[in-house]
Amino acid sequence: MVFCVTLWAIWFARNDKLWNRRPVTASQILLKASSFFQQWKEVQSKFGLCPEVSVAISPSVVQWMQPPVGMLKCNVDAAIFAGVGKIGTGWVVRDHEGKVLNACRVSHDGVPHATVAEAISLREVW
Repeated sequence: MVFCVTLWAIWFARNDKLWNRRPVTASQILLKASSFFQQWKEVQSKFGLCPEVSVAISPSVVQWMQPPVGMLKCNVDAAIFAGVGKIGTGWVVRDHEGKVLNACRVSHDGVPHATVAEAISLREVW
C-alpha cells in the first residue's frame, strides 16, 4: 500500500506542476504520501477493514553533487524486473557544471542479486 500511495503522490505532484505550474519537492511528495497513508490506516482500523500496518516514511532527499572543476563524475544504477526476468542498467557521465557528456542504458536477461545488477551496470561503463 505504501508503494501505491507514494506513486499516487508522485502523480499528484506531476499534475500540480503540469496544470498549476507549482513545482513540488521530493520531501513534499513523501510528506503527502505519508499523510495520506496515515489517513488510510485510520479509516481501515476504524471500520476494521485491515489489520494494523506500521510503516515509517522518512523524507530524505539525495541530491547530486558535482565533481571538482576539471573532473568528471559517473553515476551508475540498476533496476530489477523480476516479473519479466530482466534487469535494466545505466550510467551517466557529467562534468562539474552538471552537463551530461555521455549516457547509456542497457537491458539484460536474468535476475541477479541487486549487488550483481549494480556491478553489471558499472561494467557497462568500462
